[in-house]
Amino acid sequence: MKIIPKGTVILVSCDTGYCGMDSHQHYRLASDYTEEELDDFVWQEALSNAEMYGIYPESYDSDEEEEEDYPGDNIGGTWEIVSEKDMPDEKYISEL
Repeated sequence: MKIIPKGTVILVSCDTGYCGMDSHQHYRLASDYTEEELDDFVWQEALSNAEMYGIYPESYDSDEEEEEDYPGDNIGGTWEIVSEKDMPDEKYISEL
């Protein structure tokens, strides 16, 4: 399992599966993280992003819709390491 070191800047991208309802945020790691820990963090961020748009969990009523129509099927997120040199401004980096 790979460790991502403290001070690394990552870009977290979240997608709801609907046009215009994605989000992107840069984070500077305040401590070392494993890839698995970052994956878990991104999943929670993706759920929060979808919830902000009313897609998850309130919009889903299992009694009314078929399982394959569940709106959360397209919810997801990714993270990637980015160079601070490519960042437009330090103020846009949050601490994680």
